[in-house]
Amino acid sequence: FAFMIPYTLVFGIVTWLALKYIRIEPDRQHAKKKISIGKTKKNDEFSIPFTPVDLSFDKLVYEVTASTSNETLRLLNEVSGVFKAGRMCALMGSSGAGKTTLM
Repeated sequence: FAFMIPYTLVFGIVTWLALKYIRIEPDRQHAKKKISIGKTKKNDEFSIPFTPVDLSFDKLVYEVTASTSNETLRLLNEVSGVFKAGRMCALMGSSGAGKTTLM
């Protein structure tokens, strides 16, 4: 057991040094030197033209006809929500709750 402590310390220091000073990156000769998306400003910020939009929906219902019978299946049942421009939104739910259908 006594050999594990020095081994762990030496291995940790060697790994830390390797990750800090050794960089293995592939040659990217096929890539262009400068990629521009939108207009480039003087301070290298990108300006992508878009119109901010807030999206809201109230009591959204989505029904489809089953492929095996004429039965109507309700995939979304009175779902309400708001998506604000410039804000991140997490769509969470259990498996089969209809997250992909809503998107």
